[in-house]
Amino acid sequence: MTTKNIDELLAELKEYEKGIEGRKQRQNLSHLTDEEKLRYRRAYNRIQTKKNFLKNCDSETGKNTKKVEYYRKTKTISLMKCSYRYYKSNNRIEEFKEKKPEDYRKLLEINYITG
Repeated sequence: MTTKNIDELLAELKEYEKGIEGRKQRQNLSHLTDEEKLRYRRAYNRIQTKKNFLKNCDSETGKNTKKVEYYRKTKTISLMKCSYRYYKSNNRIEEFKEKKPEDYRKLLEINYITG
């Protein structure tokens, strides 16, 4: 056997052991009542949500950095879409084309609207 095959087998063994550990942990909950299981599940979900928030949280601002970055990237396009929806709801699309030709072209490029 080559070292690559041995490494693959060891990796598979580790995955198998993780699965066994997970099953053991789930089996430990089998003696609980439904209310206790629900309470445990809710507490677990709260902990996971907090972990995910802290993982992506900026310590200075206290805001989720992923959301802030996503907003920075999509801000102009979001504003264009919002403006287009406003004109469309008032049946004034031609006016939108005249007032904001650059926005209209950009929305056509990203396939948000069809010409």
